[in-house]
Amino acid sequence: MEITPAKVHVRLLGAFELTVDTGVAVTRLPTRRASELVQLLALAPGRQLARDQVIDALWPQLDASAGGANLRKAAHHARQALAHPQAVVLQQLHVELFPGVAVSTDVDEFLAAADGALAAGNAVAARAAALLYAGELLPTARYDAWADEPRRLLAARYVDLLRVGGQWDRVLEFDPLDEPAAREVMRGALDDGRRHRAIEVYGRLRAALSIELGVLPQPATDAVYTASLEGLVPAAPSFVGREHELASVDALVRRSRESALVLVRGPAGIGKSAFAGAFVERERAAGGIAVFVLADEPDDAFATLAAVVEELLLRIPSVAERLNDRTRAVLARLTPVAQAPDTAGVSFTRHQMLGAVQQMIDAAGTRVVIVVDDAHRADDSSLGVLAQLTERADGPVVVFSLRAEAAGTGVQRAIMRATRHGVPMTIDLGPLDSDALR
Repeated sequence: MEITPAKVHVRLLGAFELTVDTGVAVTRLPTRRASELVQLLALAPGRQLARDQVIDALWPQLDASAGGANLRKAAHHARQALAHPQAVVLQQLHVELFPGVAVSTDVDEFLAAADGALAAGNAVAARAAALLYAGELLPTARYDAWADEPRRLLAARYVDLLRVGGQWDRVLEFDPLDEPAAREVMRGALDDGRRHRAIEVYGRLRAALSIELGVLPQPATDAVYTASLEGLVPAAPSFVGREHELASVDALVRRSRESALVLVRGPAGIGKSAFAGAFVERERAAGGIAVFVLADEPDDAFATLAAVVEELLLRIPSVAERLNDRTRAVLARLTPVAQAPDTAGVSFTRHQMLGAVQQMIDAAGTRVVIVVDDAHRADDSSLGVLAQLTERADGPVVVFSLRAEAAGTGVQRAIMRATRHGVPMTIDLGPLDSDALR
């Protein structure tokens, strides 16, 4: 004699599990379609759906006859796995999960708690309800269209609970692009005296926004970041010495207003990076546009050039608006910050890269200085384009900071190219004098 269960519980958040009070617990059915059929019915109001709805959801590519055959097969496998002939019942017009049995789901429990907490605006209740969200809906059905809308709605309800509960860290974990949540986390960190946490959150948000959306943080977020910097003492000492060398580069930039290649050379640890950074700070203070990138032995062509383009676009967001669609499409092959409408069919050659970067620098409308630290580690294609930019009289000033003994053929070819249009300025850094050391 078959024992009819009194209660059935279905877990759908984070994982799938169906538990029958008779002792049967199932986490996996014989076929994927059998599992999806049970899951689809468990999500449906009253645990039933019209036959046509089920077929359209699970077999949208089949006609009614073929879909009906697949439905009968999936229902048979489900009944076998759940050890009950009434587990999935096929009526003439609808399909039902355990008719006449009290079927509960963790989704219903979560939604009931969430609706009550949100309606009351109660932070404590919201935090309690959020605990019932054990994970995204049916992660094994992540790419099935029938689960998309309920998954989105449940995730949105979860985030609403986190907001009402003031759990901003968890909101930010759920969506790294949520700028209001980032501001709240930063403010809370500052209130707790954890300045480093506020700075860390801002840095991650800025990177996520620039990479994913091609935008910078809003002024309100920048204001919180500025507050986190107040009274911050630099970890490193102020730049000392090298005044003569700095003056030489300053004079070159300010006197000629023409493009040039500058080589800052010296052994490891001599202070090339500090020198390059100090020069960039002076140039920005004087009203120029200066970008500073660190080369790092990339596998991809134009990797260092991509970093230069991204920094320029972030420092002068309005430049992108002055470029035509084709130029933006070429730049978008380097970085998503360019936000081109379509990059299909756009060639990715050195000539195309050079032309696009030149147009971007022209659109800046002011002096541009590009500093590449550890240039001996940069990819050859980027070095070639950056050196070629200095061939035009109205091009940028390009500074390569490098160790001469580590410079490969790519650096040498770039220097040779620039030399055809003028002798690069070379600054060899030696040890600091005794006064600077003191």
